Amino acid sequence: MSKSEPTIEDIKITKKDLDEIKSLLKSSGSTTESKNRIIKKYAGGVCVSCGNVPHKMLIHDADGAKVIERYCNKCFQKWKRHN
Repeated sequence: MSKSEPTIEDIKITKKDLDEIKSLLKSSGSTTESKNRIIKKYAGGVCVSCGNVPHKMLIHDADGAKVIERYCNKCFQKWKRHN
């Protein structure tokens, strides 16, 4: 498998949706499973590092297959420093 730079895309979440996510997370039983389900509904998945709401999506080409990683802004900055 060859290593190439991933494509980086912003995950577009409206302020209204972000507010709704925060509200739902406060009111749900806040189990990890329910939290992930709520975030996945709006952002397609959770941050691969911390499990919070992601704002960046990295798309890696792995010999023809697409590997997608989602990162919140804080974890994305850490990823950038190490890559």
